Amino acid sequence: MEALLRQHPMLGCIGIEDWRAVTGGAAPADVPTGAVVYRQGDPADRLVVIARGAVVLNGADLPGPFGAGEVIGAESLVAGSVFAGTARASAPSTLLAIESQRLVRHLEHHFDQVLDMIGGVSASLRVRVREVSVLKLQSAVERLADFLAELAPGQGGAVRLRLPFEKQILAERLGMDPATLSRAFGKLRALGVDTDRQDHAVVLIQDIGRLRGYAEDPEDGG
Repeated sequence: MEALLRQHPMLGCIGIEDWRAVTGGAAPADVPTGAVVYRQGDPADRLVVIARGAVVLNGADLPGPFGAGEVIGAESLVAGSVFAGTARASAPSTLLAIESQRLVRHLEHHFDQVLDMIGGVSASLRVRVREVSVLKLQSAVERLADFLAELAPGQGGAVRLRLPFEKQILAERLGMDPATLSRAFGKLRALGVDTDRQDHAVVLIQDIGRLRGYAEDPEDGG
């Protein structure tokens, strides 16, 4: 969990020792598929860090699914707000709830972290809005190529990636059904993309630069 917090674009600005104080010693909790994390319209009183699994937001502008390393409930940082959607686990998940007022009280004394957090929220929102926008314009193969390329920013050559979601959840995230996702993976084999035969959650890419080129300009063929 500490590793996830350090890497998160919104929360990584807060030191681990500070996080231990902010969380009040709270421990991650395992929840089953379908479990309600919070309900739309309820007082927004907590951030939820997803350590494992996936969560969808019914009724929200960005429904997800949101996966490991992502945070939901950011509206709770605004006093008097309510949750924008109903959050449900769409897979067996491990979640950490953080009382938002504890975090707000900490940030009142660390304005530099507030600025870093605002930048992180802005960057995360731009990524999610871009994802929603490209779904309307790209084919299934293009969406998958773009998603995989985004998982390896700055890397070159051969890359081994672990998918952040189960494939069914990934299909939902990319706006397609599982069968379409399987066909998209099949079509990307021509670009040197394949699934590890021993671990289907791992994707092997012979040349991430070639895949990135295809994602940017499919007509060029990578």
